[in-house]
Amino acid sequence: MEEDVNEPIFVQKLAISSTKASKYMAYSPSFQQHCIRSWIKENIRKKECKYYVENTAGEFSGKEICMCGYRKASHSEEAVKHEEFLETWDPKRHVSEEPTDAYGDITFTGSGQNVGKFFHDPDGFGFRRKAVIYFSDPWNQFDVVSICIFIAGLACRLTPTAFYEGRIILALDFNIWCLHLMAIFTVNKNLGPKIIIVKRMMKDIFFFLFLLVVWVVAYGVANQAILVHNEERLEWIFRGAVYEPYLTIFGHIPEKIDNKDFDISRCTVAGTDPLKPKCPVLSDNNQPAFPHWVTIIFLCIYLLFANILLLNLLIAMFNHLHLLIERIFCKPKTRKQFKEKLPENEETVLLSWETFMKENYLTDLRNELNQSTDNKIRDTSEKVGMMVDSLERDKERQCGIVEKRLAHLEEQALQSAKALNWIMNALKNKGYGCQDEVPLLSVSNSKSIDTADMNSTEESEDGKPQYHLNARQLIYPASSVKRFPVPDEKVPWEVQFAAYSPTIYNSDSVSRANSENHKENPVGRTGLEGKGKLYWFGPNRALDPIITRWKRSSDDSVSKTGTKKVLEFIAIKCKEYDRWAFPGGVLQVGETLPKRLKQLLNTKLQEEVQSMLGAATKVYEGYVDDPRNTDNAWVETTAINIHFDDTKHSVLEYLNTMCLQDSNTGISVRWQAVDQKIPLYGNHKEILQKVAQIHNAHY
Repeated sequence: MEEDVNEPIFVQKLAISSTKASKYMAYSPSFQQHCIRSWIKENIRKKECKYYVENTAGEFSGKEICMCGYRKASHSEEAVKHEEFLETWDPKRHVSEEPTDAYGDITFTGSGQNVGKFFHDPDGFGFRRKAVIYFSDPWNQFDVVSICIFIAGLACRLTPTAFYEGRIILALDFNIWCLHLMAIFTVNKNLGPKIIIVKRMMKDIFFFLFLLVVWVVAYGVANQAILVHNEERLEWIFRGAVYEPYLTIFGHIPEKIDNKDFDISRCTVAGTDPLKPKCPVLSDNNQPAFPHWVTIIFLCIYLLFANILLLNLLIAMFNHLHLLIERIFCKPKTRKQFKEKLPENEETVLLSWETFMKENYLTDLRNELNQSTDNKIRDTSEKVGMMVDSLERDKERQCGIVEKRLAHLEEQALQSAKALNWIMNALKNKGYGCQDEVPLLSVSNSKSIDTADMNSTEESEDGKPQYHLNARQLIYPASSVKRFPVPDEKVPWEVQFAAYSPTIYNSDSVSRANSENHKENPVGRTGLEGKGKLYWFGPNRALDPIITRWKRSSDDSVSKTGTKKVLEFIAIKCKEYDRWAFPGGVLQVGETLPKRLKQLLNTKLQEEVQSMLGAATKVYEGYVDDPRNTDNAWVETTAINIHFDDTKHSVLEYLNTMCLQDSNTGISVRWQAVDQKIPLYGNHKEILQKVAQIHNAHY
């Protein structure tokens, strides 16, 4: 095939002319061929010609030409075509098969190729973008630096006064051009990896030099300070402190390290001879006065660390790098063992293996889910819930039995009382009386007693709570103040409690002063007087907005527990309390929204929620069993339910984002499913139960 004959020549031209492709030539031949074909695919398609049109002007008037400017004769069908374009070849179209830097009818060669690349912009990148791409290649940077140095050296050579300086600059430029020859070696598969190794070694040795400089300077400065007194010549200071210690690494031991070979004629005492070093500190007999054993110890320690430890460390680094690069480039050639169609027996084995692996994966996944902490907690909570339900059923059953037995005893006692009354009346009528009047047994109807008890209970439930529990916690919240213990029977103010002596606490002060002039808690004693953490004496008005939505599954359907839908509400947890609560709180003067709700919403959404409160459902209004309550200050709240049926509401979407991100206000926010097992703050659980009843939801 003609394609097979011309392809090696084309690969050779491309490897030499293309700077970008050359850096891939150090790899295996198959990888080279892949890179070249990908380069052809990216660049050749950009030069695809349009349909031929008839030229109406110019030298080729009346002849068919391409819109690219080439004549039809240049588009011979015998041209070499790449295999990717054989099926889509059209005689009226042409694809250039060789990479070219043609710009119109001009072809750039040599260094002009790189210049022409800046102006040839078929992709519309722009000059600046192409310049950035060009200078991203280190070899292109070498080109620019060497050309600039060459221009500077040439300018100096043309100037008589700077002729010698130009020679030095051109010598430096010659060195750079010689190093640039390594770019050609990257094509060779043997030398290419070596160049990569050298490049990596240069990076490693750059950081190694920091360790080496520390030891060189430490030894050189100490040695120079001991041997020479007040050397003022900078070049000789550098020579003694840096240059000579550096040469010592390579085996050049300085002669002045001890006084064995000391010759005063080789140095200058006053440091006046610029060609001789300054003599060390001398004694009266013109011999070195320093203790030479000190410098010898310094030299031994320096050689131990520099020549043995550091250089061996550098050799080990280079060996590791060499082995790493060789392991990458000397990998055995992989063979393709894929088949387009498997035999029947192999296909059966493959399907069996896939089924086996799928079952193993699902089993491991199931075991992992069962062993997870969340799953264990969920299983434990379900078991605890089942036990609680079982205990409640047993309690109800036992209570029913006891009530039946009590009712039976009451009926028997009533019949006994009636029988005794009949006997006493009969005896009295027969004349078997006594001086005293016959005592009449008071026979009352048990049903009337039960009705009276129920009415009294209902009055207690409809009115103020009979007892408060949270308001009688021993330690007042966020403080070390203790309440006076109050038993249940001593809570009402109507009951005398002579030993009652509570502490007065007003946030920042604790006293034993009398607070008779302030209002009393409507439910009863709390064990603490004053206003505590609250704002005012008496009732502190609060607002508790209950923001709810329907809990939805992944398919956007409403979740259900049994036959009832499941509600979710916005719950927050503050640093002071370890229980979830509604985003409400006590309102200060002039406030319409609680502070915690303002922390969750921006100004626009606050106004929207404010407008929604008027149309929302009022769930509860009255006394709250709050841990902050005292004998003279208590919380009275208004609980309002704001329910969202639409999942696309702006307030709902904003709250969803708040639940996903960490809050900087110290408040945790989340959507909590409505359930009776949730530990909530204060009497929020009773309010939440009423919300569930309003929406006929699960609780």
